[in-house]
Amino acid sequence: MSERRSRAENRRRMETEILRLARQQLEEKGPADLSLREIARDMSVASSALYRYVRDRDELLTLLVIDAYTDLADAVDDALGLDPEERGGAESPEGLGTFARAMRSWALANTARWGLVYGTPVPGYTAPAERTIAPGTRLLARLARIVASGTSVGANPSDTYAAFLEGGLEDVFGAVGRHALDNAEAEIGEDCAIDRGEATRRAATTIDLWCALLGTISAEVFGQLGPGLDEVGGEILERLVESWTAMLFPEAATSNR
Repeated sequence: MSERRSRAENRRRMETEILRLARQQLEEKGPADLSLREIARDMSVASSALYRYVRDRDELLTLLVIDAYTDLADAVDDALGLDPEERGGAESPEGLGTFARAMRSWALANTARWGLVYGTPVPGYTAPAERTIAPGTRLLARLARIVASGTSVGANPSDTYAAFLEGGLEDVFGAVGRHALDNAEAEIGEDCAIDRGEATRRAATTIDLWCALLGTISAEVFGQLGPGLDEVGGEILERLVESWTAMLFPEAATSNR
């Protein structure tokens, strides 16, 4: 038993060190130039030994993608004071601001990792959906719960868009996000789940907000806000949050006047 545990612990140590060095390479060289040989050299092991833990460069990229999604989602959950397994807890007007600020803080502190998952695709690499969808939809599922708790949502999606959303809520939002969208009103005290049309409106609204957050944060991270505006990225995000909070929670906006 102790020998088996020792092997498992050794594997965990190796994988942790490989990921640490891969993150370092990502910061210094970008995703296209990741090198397993260089990692092996830094670890003073043969390249052949490393391939027992990481199959190839694509596998290394996948590990980095999963790591970035997970670390970002954990950072947002920490800011919200939630455990990753908790489905609820952020459903308030203040939750959206906390969510957005935590996203921005992580992105500015981890620009290369943000770029890996939300920036330009790596040539020749496609992230395996079966491994990356679950960690990649954690944040979107959390945002869906915030939107679902609001008392107002955006405009109706077109028939084509609504049909897509109705057929693919779980693909887009993950199981947790779909549950939030399907059962919003039941979870805030009503007798039954919202109807499918309402669920798709909330889904479309969540995607609108998600795109607005990603675009605003990415524009700051990648220096695309424009001359002089790079100094006021935080203020731009705060205005976005204020506008969306007023739309989703109009009663809170009224009471604050």
